[in-house]
Amino acid sequence: MRMHVRIPPVFAEDHMDRDLPSGTLIDRGPKGWLFDCTREELEEWLSDADYYSDCAAEGWSDAGSPEALGMQSSARATAKRVRAVLAFAFKLPERTAVMPH
Repeated sequence: MRMHVRIPPVFAEDHMDRDLPSGTLIDRGPKGWLFDCTREELEEWLSDADYYSDCAAEGWSDAGSPEALGMQSSARATAKRVRAVLAFAFKLPERTAVMPH
C-alpha cells in the first residue's frame, strides 16, 4: 500500500539531503513537498522527525539557534502529518509511534 504525505520543505530537504528513504517526490510546493510512500518509508520519516523534534534543546551543537528552532518546528509538523497518514491508512491511534508489522 502506498500513501501520500505532504512534508514541510525545511524537513523534507534535510531528510533527502541525507539520502534517507523518502518515497517518490511528486510535487515541491511552498507549504510542503508531496511524497508517495510505502509504510516503511513513512516509518523512516517518522523516526527521523521524532529524533529532530527537540533539536533546539540543550545538548545539541546549535541549541536555540534560529536554524535549530526552524528544524525543530518542521520536524514536529512532519511527525504530526505522518502519524495522521498512518493512523488513517491503518486505523490506528495517531499517537502510535511505529506501526506493528
